Amino acid sequence: MRSVTVKYLSSWWTTAGLVLACAAAYIVCLFGASPYADWTGFLFHRPAGLFLYCALILNLLLASLRIASAKLSRPAITLAVIQAMDVHTTLPVNPDVMNTLTASLTQKGFIVAQKGLSVRATMNHYSFLPGTVLRLGIVVLLAAVLLSVHTRKSAETILHEGDAIGPPGKELTLKSITADLPTKFLQVGEESTFRLNSVQAVLQSADSTETVTAGFPVRISRTYYRVTHFGFTLPVLLTNRSGVLQKNLDLDILPPGTTDSVDLQSQDLIMTISLQPERTVTKGLIKGREYDLKNPSFHIVVQKRAAKEKIGELNISGAAPASTSDLPLSFGRHAFYAKIQSTSDPALPFMYAGAFVSLFGMLLMCSRFFWYGKELLAVRENDTLHVGYREEFFKKWGIQKFYDWTTALSEARGSDDTADHPSNSSL
Repeated sequence: MRSVTVKYLSSWWTTAGLVLACAAAYIVCLFGASPYADWTGFLFHRPAGLFLYCALILNLLLASLRIASAKLSRPAITLAVIQAMDVHTTLPVNPDVMNTLTASLTQKGFIVAQKGLSVRATMNHYSFLPGTVLRLGIVVLLAAVLLSVHTRKSAETILHEGDAIGPPGKELTLKSITADLPTKFLQVGEESTFRLNSVQAVLQSADSTETVTAGFPVRISRTYYRVTHFGFTLPVLLTNRSGVLQKNLDLDILPPGTTDSVDLQSQDLIMTISLQPERTVTKGLIKGREYDLKNPSFHIVVQKRAAKEKIGELNISGAAPASTSDLPLSFGRHAFYAKIQSTSDPALPFMYAGAFVSLFGMLLMCSRFFWYGKELLAVRENDTLHVGYREEFFKKWGIQKFYDWTTALSEARGSDDTADHPSNSSL
């Protein structure tokens, strides 16, 4: 019963069924708002999806073990085993037939093992290895992806110069933030393209300094860091009856023309902030606004939080601090902030290993066009030598080569008694 269960679990039909079930689940998810997210959520977080995913991993693993076990096994050579091969025939027996047979097979490159009245000859016996390596890589990769989904930790933190990130004892301090902000940026209409080609955040630890960008993540102490956002920080000082409130306003106002709102609940205030253009350029019907992003100016509208009533409006130049006599507010010189994404994934080395082994297995599979298994079995019963032959691929060519070889072998022994091909062969 156990062998039957393993046989069905390791069957290629089971593999095809599981893959089709996963594909069908994706087709169903296509009718949702986010097909890929729904599909991965089903596979990795729903019981039915986890069952399909784990069953596919188990199936590929058992299939590899089944194939390797079958290729490495040495079953007893019997007439029934020979008759079940791709082709079989009989040869006349003479006193030197076994030596002649083994010498001919050895000359053709077979590894020959003779035991009593039986002969086993194999060629490319380990040709199953490319497929096994490929499946092993896929199994490791699939298992690593599942592990990654459930163990991966990711967080985004807004940092200013001097702030620290990381676990205690391994903190990283943000030493500087730089970006290639243009001195003169002309925005024409509402659809102008704004692009930062380079944003760099320098993180310093006790023993090293690393530069983190918005491109490929940087690995520091098994954690990967990447810049995901960049913006202006505007210090504000508010003085009223409740006391003094000092706060850094992290503004999301890039590209120019966008606005950001800051809700000061404790002070019952809302501030709406945007970049103030230096000048407006008009050419015919086209109007553009020119901004100095290295020394920006800010336009600030202050209103009551509850009543939504505007109580003040001012412009602040980036060159110097500013304050207003109408409102108990004062602003410092702007700086920059960076949003740093930190990701730790214990399954990542296994994902790399699985991808590498899978790629290596795919390259090895190219050898299967000429490196494939061949096996010849022979057993002597009374005055008849029964010979069977099989090849993994190109079976018809192999059968024809087998007939040519047995005919030539019989003729070399001076025998006219050749095998009757139609009655003694099974394909």
